[in-house]
Amino acid sequence: GIISLDFPDSLETIESAAFMQCTSLESVNFNEGLKTIEYQAFYGCSSIKSIVFPNSLTNIGVSSYSGTFEGCTNLESVVHENGIERIESGAFAGCKMLTSIQIPQSVTRLEQRLFEDCTKLTEVILPRTIERIEPYMFSGCTSLTSYSIPSSVVSIGQNAFERSGLKAVNIPLNVKTIEDGAFIECQ
Repeated sequence: GIISLDFPDSLETIESAAFMQCTSLESVNFNEGLKTIEYQAFYGCSSIKSIVFPNSLTNIGVSSYSGTFEGCTNLESVVHENGIERIESGAFAGCKMLTSIQIPQSVTRLEQRLFEDCTKLTEVILPRTIERIEPYMFSGCTSLTSYSIPSSVVSIGQNAFERSGLKAVNIPLNVKTIEDGAFIECQ
C-alpha cells in the first residue's frame, strides 16, 4: 500500500474518499495551494500520525457528512494555520491518539461530531467567534475532564458532551440554550 504522499503545487482539491482506508499511509505532505479536502478523503487511514495543513487550505469536508480524517486512530498531531474557514462534521472523529488541538481563529463554521470518540483528547481551543457547541462535538471524549466554553457561545447542542470525562465545565454568561442530553452520562 501507499506509505507516503507528496502533492504537486498545482493541486487545489482532494475529492471524497480519494485515499479512504489506505491503512499503510504514514506521511502526507500537503502542498501550498491546496484549498479543499473533501469528505472522507482520508477516512480510516490508521497509520497517519501527524498532519500539517497549508496556509491555503480553507475547507475540511464539504458535505453534511464529512469524516475527512475520521478513524485515523494513530493521529497524534494536527497543525492548522489561519485560513481555514470550515471544518465539517466528524472531521476528526475516532482519532483516538489525538490529545490536543487548537482550531484557528479564522474558522467560522464547525459542525457536529467533530471530535466524537477522541478518547485521549484533553485540550481543545476553539475560536472566540464560535457561537455554538454543535451536537455530539465532544461525545465520548473520556479524557476531557474540564473545559471552559468560549464566551462567544450562546448555544450548547444536543449530546455535545455526552459520555465525556467532564468533571468541571465553565458555562459562559452568554449561553441561552442547553439542548437535550448535552451533558448526559458524563463520567
